[in-house]
Amino acid sequence: MTNILHSVRGRLVIGAALLALTATACGGGEKDAGADSAKGAEATGGPLAEKLTFHQVDAVTESKCPEGASADGKATVEVAGGDGCLTLADPALTVSRTRTVETADGTASGIGWTVQVSLTEADATSFADFTARLAKNQAPANRVAVLLGADRLLMAPQVNETIKNGELQFTGYQDRKQAEALAADLGADLGAQ
Repeated sequence: MTNILHSVRGRLVIGAALLALTATACGGGEKDAGADSAKGAEATGGPLAEKLTFHQVDAVTESKCPEGASADGKATVEVAGGDGCLTLADPALTVSRTRTVETADGTASGIGWTVQVSLTEADATSFADFTARLAKNQAPANRVAVLLGADRLLMAPQVNETIKNGELQFTGYQDRKQAEALAADLGADLGAQ
């Protein structure tokens, strides 16, 4: 699946292009029966069960990843659907806590359900430094692989400019349930509302 990235007012917006294009082609899609409002769950962030890591992408191949690390000892991760393999640099940033996590219904605008994440102040500063470095690179070294845990690739978009405010927005989820599952994985305590 191809990933897209937009920078909107200093926010990293990461989306699954296939889902976004499908929703757009269908006129924005129908609202999920369980989605009673455009606003989903909003929660103060918190500790993550698994760490969120941000890696520079060193190489992209269209074949499956080799077992274990690459030939040069670097970590690799499969692209969803087996559409390729990313070779990753060591993590540039490891996040173990989020400041806020929110879900929202963006189906009317063609982006599906979204998960908006605000990093802590310290992580936002580190993230800005990292994205500034990435934005200066040529492909594929201008891509950031966002992993939850050791090998769950959330997205691997291209970075075009420095993201200064530590805000990330994951888009393209088909329904509220999918978005809230990711929000919970990213530290939202959705049961406390």
